[in-house]
Amino acid sequence: MADQARFDEQALRSALSSVKDPELGKDLLSLGVVRGASIDEGLVRVQLELASDDQPLKERLAADIRAAIERRAAELGVDPGEVAVAFKTSASNEQGRETASALPNVRHVIAVGAGKGGVGKSTVSVNLALGLARTGARVGLLDGDIYGPSIPTMLGLDDDPPALRGSDLLPFEAHGIKTISIGKLVDPDKPLIWRGPMAHGAFKQLALQTDWGPLDYLIVDLPPGTGDIP
Repeated sequence: MADQARFDEQALRSALSSVKDPELGKDLLSLGVVRGASIDEGLVRVQLELASDDQPLKERLAADIRAAIERRAAELGVDPGEVAVAFKTSASNEQGRETASALPNVRHVIAVGAGKGGVGKSTVSVNLALGLARTGARVGLLDGDIYGPSIPTMLGLDDDPPALRGSDLLPFEAHGIKTISIGKLVDPDKPLIWRGPMAHGAFKQLALQTDWGPLDYLIVDLPPGTGDIP
């Protein structure tokens, strides 16, 4: 008589191999993030080690793991029992936390740059920001071109002056993204003659003293060349 089907470790590994990291697009086993997977008296335990302490990512992975286990169990016609998913953060990431992030509420920073001017950096930056925003991501766009800011024109920002919250600038909002530009802080008809350290300081203020709020992506439109700001 054949053994009764049961949810075993092979079935568990099969289920885990069908769960993909939503950002990297690879399954959990291939990524090597599974640190423990066991079945004991009706309890399925899975432990993952991630480089990020991102709570929404953890919740999504836990839900995807439970769904995959339930699907595999249904295929076998068995009850997998209770599923417990635990997480830990990799040691390398814990060590990295000793140095606080300058932008702790920003998950990813994407810089768009080129050595030559007039090749479409701002166009790429704006379209990238808008494209990401349309997927539902929270997106900020930093116009880092101190000498020739073009983002206000490309986004059609109105003539409202910038606002402050305490000592921080409040970004403008247009087309579902947050943006800040030196072009909204100085007279556009007066050319800037700032030298390197002044331009670098202005860029730093725009980046770090803007109240971006939580962002999934901050797109940085860099000025051309290889000067202080890039």
